[in-house]
This record gives sequence, structure tokens and C-alpha cells, in this order.
Amino acid sequence: MSNLLIKGAHVLLEDYTVKETDIAVKDTKILAIGDIPADFKAERTIDGSNHFAVPGFVNGHTHASMTMLRSYGDDMELMDWLNNRIWPTEAKMVEKDIRVGGELALLEMIKTGTTAYADMYGPHMESVIEATIKAGIRGVIARGAIGLFPAGRQILEDNVKLF
Repeated sequence: MSNLLIKGAHVLLEDYTVKETDIAVKDTKILAIGDIPADFKAERTIDGSNHFAVPGFVNGHTHASMTMLRSYGDDMELMDWLNNRIWPTEAKMVEKDIRVGGELALLEMIKTGTTAYADMYGPHMESVIEATIKAGIRGVIARGAIGLFPAGRQILEDNVKLF
């Protein structure tokens, strides 16, 4: 790993003010914002002017693997969409579909500054967990369960095993 210095970025601070300042990063951790230690030696420097640095975003509700179903019946009413498009399609999804959908969602999250997320979806969530670990972001991941599914008890047992 290496030391990185970001010079002159517009930084959103804890008190919600914005200050033009420097950011020191050691390996993968922010070492300092503003007062950079005198002994910090940057191996790489980035011009942060005209850039805005904010804390990582947290997505508190995702169905990451559903990225594969984006725009599939957007013009439909919710229950018609779920009953006639989404649930029949999801019933045919295999492990690779769940994994690839999760990986696509993770790429989008990383690109947009999301550093943590909560996901609840269908079977094969082990694949999403593995992809999350590989991507290096934080995830709280479970099988989704709602009262409409007769397999609620099984899904609960699956979540215990997943945990």
C-alpha cells in the first residue's frame, strides 16, 4: 500500500461545513483531514481542486441482484409488476444470475461512493456475500422475507444458516 495526499479538495466536514483542505490517506485509511502530520510522506499526490470529498454513502435498503431486472415492466402497477413480471422471472434465476446481478450492483455502488449497504434478496446470497467481500465494501446481507411467501419459516431458517 502507499501514502496518498489529496490537495485542495472541497471537504464536507462533520459539522456540515465545507472547507478547502488536504486529505492524507495511509494505505486504505484516512489519516488526516486538514492538519497533515509533518512526517507524512506522500508517495502520490492528487489535485483535489474542483472536487468535492464527502463521507461514503450507506444504502439502507437494496435488492442488489435485481439490477438484472431493471426497467422490466416500469410502466406497471406494483402488484401486477411483482406477480406477473418479477416473481415469475426470479423463480427462474440461478446462482449465477444472483451473483452477476450482485456484482453489477456493487460496481454501481462503488462508482457512486457507496461504502456500505443492506441487502435482502432470494436464494444464493452466499454469492452476494462473496462478491461484497471481494469488492471491499461493507454489507449486511440476508434472504428477503415477507408475509406473502408461504415459505417464510424456511427463509428464516436459511437466514440463520447464512448468518
